[in-house]
Amino acid sequence: MLSYQSILVTALLAWAPAIASAAPAAAGLLGPAFAAPTRLAAEPSIRAAAANVTALLDELFRTGTSPWGSLHAANDTALSVQVLPIDDDDGARIVDYHHSPGNLNVSSGSAARVDADTVYRIGSISKLFTAYALLVNQGRKWWDKPLSEILPELGGQREERGDGAQTRWGEVTVGALASQMGGVSAGYSTQDMASFPMFGAAAGLSPLKPDEIAKCSNDPSQPTCTREQFFRGYLKQHAVQAARRYVVEALTNLSFADALQRTVLDPLGLRHSGATVPAKKGSGVIPQGDSGWDLPMLGEDGKATAVRPRAMRETYYVRR
Repeated sequence: MLSYQSILVTALLAWAPAIASAAPAAAGLLGPAFAAPTRLAAEPSIRAAAANVTALLDELFRTGTSPWGSLHAANDTALSVQVLPIDDDDGARIVDYHHSPGNLNVSSGSAARVDADTVYRIGSISKLFTAYALLVNQGRKWWDKPLSEILPELGGQREERGDGAQTRWGEVTVGALASQMGGVSAGYSTQDMASFPMFGAAAGLSPLKPDEIAKCSNDPSQPTCTREQFFRGYLKQHAVQAARRYVVEALTNLSFADALQRTVLDPLGLRHSGATVPAKKGSGVIPQGDSGWDLPMLGEDGKATAVRPRAMRETYYVRR
């Protein structure tokens, strides 16, 4: 006598060919398969929406208010907004908006007026460019490999304590580091209170011995770290961004700035972006009282490793 289970299995096997034949041979992308729109910049509804965006931004900077909230530092805010159609061959712009604050530090080399040629120094979004540099330079091959196989300074390191305070480099992969999931902290000796003894004393902390204070950091009061200094301190206090940089350099045999330029920025036509401070004065946004425009970021050459995009003359998509 057949059991219930055997009858059920027999029925499923009988239906399997019909189910398989009904399934599509290859699943396509979800969504409508329409042709890409053209001449969007000339479309009346698009032009009306663009005019509305411009009017709202003008009102925001004039009054400091908008339907979505207030802008408390209108005079301290530089803004560049551009919306481009995908058929940008004729240079059309749907929105091309720039606002110059009243506190640009021209005497320190700032642009006097913000426009499409102005260079902005960006912060954490530059991590994307580092990840792109990894991916286009054998990154997929090394994505699941531990850092200790690429960076010799980390090879052979062993956990000396059982409290979990030291990073297990044999378990931190390139992909984990790139995705901020490697358990590695953001900066080595950056804003370290040991470099500012007056703050430690004010907090009631005991004075540190000279050999307990980092000799290099991102802070303006100290020189940036050499590779040797970085890794010697890195085994205790970590800097994930610089580690990614050294991985890129190891995979390309180029400096990080050159690797980024040659393998990411140049192929995309981003001729005015880069990982170093612009040589030309008057090209960047520098607010009054802001001394961080050219602050080095763990660069042995003393140059910034934060990516800087030229404001709006470069399109951030791949073109045929």
